[in-house]
Amino acid sequence: MVALVLIAGSGCARSSGADGGPVTLLVTERALPIGKLVQAAADDGSIVSRTVPADVAPPDRVTSVDEISCLVPSGNVPAGALLRRSMFVEPAKLGLDKGLTDQTAKPTHCG
Repeated sequence: MVALVLIAGSGCARSSGADGGPVTLLVTERALPIGKLVQAAADDGSIVSRTVPADVAPPDRVTSVDEISCLVPSGNVPAGALLRRSMFVEPAKLGLDKGLTDQTAKPTHCG
């Protein structure tokens, strides 16, 4: 008689979250054009908070608008993109005095 031995693993490893559970991050609801001020995009609903599995969250994910509110995208960002810190720069890096705000005022906390 031949016996079969099965060894089961303890589960899948996840690379991003501390416990491997879901994480909350920012996502584009609508496309963001290059140079648009993040705060303006958040105010008009172009950027929203979502919960995703930790294994799909980028290591430099943005979890709060406060982290990048005075920055602008360095390139066009499509709808549905998980936001990464590396996507954003100071407006001056693009030759802008301030971010494009779609007729909204630049936040007072931005330099």
